[in-house]
Amino acid sequence: MTPDEARIDALTQQQDEELLAAEEQAQQEATQQVGQRLAILLAGALAAWSLLHDGDRAGKRRIVAQLQMQLRAVPVAQITSILHTHALAALESGVQQGAEQGNRPPGWQAVTPELPRAVLAAIDGAGDTAREELNAAADALFDPRDVRDIEAAFACAHRAVTRTNATASWAVGRSLAAGVRSVADVMGAGRLWIGERDACLHCLAYFGVIAGPGEVFPTGLTYGRKPLRGLVPDPPLHPHCRCRIVVWDPSWADTGPDSYPAALKREARRSVARGWSLESESNAARVDAAGRLLAKISGNGMLPASVESYAARAVRLGQFPRGRRFPV
Repeated sequence: MTPDEARIDALTQQQDEELLAAEEQAQQEATQQVGQRLAILLAGALAAWSLLHDGDRAGKRRIVAQLQMQLRAVPVAQITSILHTHALAALESGVQQGAEQGNRPPGWQAVTPELPRAVLAAIDGAGDTAREELNAAADALFDPRDVRDIEAAFACAHRAVTRTNATASWAVGRSLAAGVRSVADVMGAGRLWIGERDACLHCLAYFGVIAGPGEVFPTGLTYGRKPLRGLVPDPPLHPHCRCRIVVWDPSWADTGPDSYPAALKREARRSVARGWSLESESNAARVDAAGRLLAKISGNGMLPASVESYAARAVRLGQFPRGRRFPV
């Protein structure tokens, strides 16, 4: 690993922590008002319902009518402005990170990137999406039979929070990447894709991939059976994706088998073979990916013999003997 590679490798942990903190803050602020309001409404509804007699249909109708009105009145207008503020902050943070990665190249301070159009579109639609979920929850309250129907309707309403969280995470990540990219463009450099070792099968396929100046990343890479669709200008590849880019100047090192990008690709193959993944990804998908990876590279030295043997055993068993959690 060259000095520049070592420096970038050391930066990524700190920058990962910064990105995660920025995402969490954006999520908390964007959903706080909606989440608190839903909690208050649910508690009040359950308390009022518990005071009714089983046959008090008029009382139940009153509670439902009031809840429907209150759900449709939950404020969501603030979501867009909050997300926009955090996206701009992430964009500036990306410029700072890109400057550190690129050894503060000449002209970086003059970089004034704009938020990507896709980010603006997602942010502009976040409030409307939350409103749709709340209205759907209000509609779901029609003629509830017991408290379980009330709770089910509020579970539906909570999707306003989860979908806003997903938008916040994606918008912050993509905005930060846009800032890094702006510095890379000043340098005339590319961007190198880096991710976590328990990343999904789609993201793992991008580890070590370099996009040149002004280029997007290739479409449809995956270790899974079905790739994701759409252009990939920069990560995140999907909601809650933890991948990121760093400025990468090919002059720092070649892209041969001993290079930093090649090392990232080796780590991705190891992750597939070992089954390291989050619970959100199915065991069947990971076992299938390990089997297909072995079919392509078995015996050619692209995996250590011990890792290849472990993957072959996992495929035979239909599960990974040591579990799928990345060891820490």
